[in-house]
Amino acid sequence: MSTKPIQVKPAEIPVFISLKNACVIQATIGSNTEFNPTLYTSLRTYLKWPFSIGSVDIEQIDYLDPFVKKLIGEQMTGIGLMASDTLLPGYYLFKKGTLAAYHPGTFDVSRLNPDVLKTTMKIAAGISIITALLLKSVASGLEMFAKFSEGPTGMSIFEFFKEVLEAKSDVDIFKKQQTIFNSEIVKAYVLLGILSSATDDEVKAAFKKKIKECHPDTNQENKEAFTKLTVKVIEAFELIKAERKATKVEV
Repeated sequence: MSTKPIQVKPAEIPVFISLKNACVIQATIGSNTEFNPTLYTSLRTYLKWPFSIGSVDIEQIDYLDPFVKKLIGEQMTGIGLMASDTLLPGYYLFKKGTLAAYHPGTFDVSRLNPDVLKTTMKIAAGISIITALLLKSVASGLEMFAKFSEGPTGMSIFEFFKEVLEAKSDVDIFKKQQTIFNSEIVKAYVLLGILSSATDDEVKAAFKKKIKECHPDTNQENKEAFTKLTVKVIEAFELIKAERKATKVEV
């Protein structure tokens, strides 16, 4: 029995999603991103078949492929989200061979403070304060944050996917998908330590700064953890870039 997601080759995606009534594929950047363990365990129990859970490397995708073009274009807009030039990092739920939902899987910052999601300002301030007062290190703070939020993040993704599969009204799911995506964009900005009102140059500068702080080569004491954290920062940046491009605010 499989104990981890199947590594799906890009050319195999159409066949993989058609074999089961429902399946989930994680789009990763390289091979350093792990499938959220809480989500994986929950999906295995719910889907009752481990081979319905896969992972694909974005860097190997052929964007000239007709299936991929339809997936990041027509099928994304079909669930209420924007079309994209690339496959966005995160989790894709397929139902009967068609995209049914997408979740970026960004860290659940709401676990830091019950009121933290009221405004982007409060989110950024909350993380900054915790990092400065308790850890005195942005990289170490993010590492702890990642570990702390892994469980609830996986569960929130699972609950959303479960609701999509069991929903009787596509309208309600359509609205919830948009709400979730918007909240994930907010979390991506928080991960970079900036507000959504930041300029393009500020977004890029924040990304470069965070990458430098989290780079495994400068954190040899826990290289594996910081390698995964670096990927999360890259994923957040890619998400922001895609959202800005869709709203004609390019990074």
